[in-house]
Amino acid sequence: MVPHRSRLLVLAVACLIGSCAQNPPDPILVLENPTTHERARFYREIPYKVPADYDEAKHIAGWRAEQERKGFTVQVER
Repeated sequence: MVPHRSRLLVLAVACLIGSCAQNPPDPILVLENPTTHERARFYREIPYKVPADYDEAKHIAGWRAEQERKGFTVQVER
């Protein structure tokens, strides 16, 4: 018979493996660098981590400006 702690460890590892196998969420915005063809993706914030005064449009605009400075200037379909 498996000791109680070993069963908990097996269950925890199974949960971790299951959570890693999930598909990533869909990005809100995808920008591509036309030179390197690399892509930068902006994902929706995790709801319970968002500050009370969070402005998504302002955050996206700031992120986009930062990515454009890095060369990611072409918006692509998600």
